Amino acid sequence: MGSGNPDLNVDPPALLKSSNAISVPQETIGDALSRFYTRIGGLPAEPWGTDEIGQKFFIQYTGQDDPQGGRSGGYKLVLEAFQDLYEGLGNLGDKTKEMATNFISTEEDNTV
Repeated sequence: MGSGNPDLNVDPPALLKSSNAISVPQETIGDALSRFYTRIGGLPAEPWGTDEIGQKFFIQYTGQDDPQGGRSGGYKLVLEAFQDLYEGLGNLGDKTKEMATNFISTEEDNTV
């Protein structure tokens, strides 16, 4: 076992670079969500119809027990998960950039 004081080595420029790289998957998810909302916005309110088959599709697709209400699920849960992932990646990128900037600032202050 170690001495209890392991060395901490941080490469601030590499950390800053990684914070920028996090934006790539975030932008991909954001673009996909935007395209989805644009396309789904052009559909009629109930594109599955009101017949028996349409209502069965509605239940499976939306996860609701019936058109008047019920449990949430289906595509809504997937969209919420992707929105959470988009926001989480944004927060991670911001915090990683902030950490890198703080390391760089501290190093500059210590070398003066």
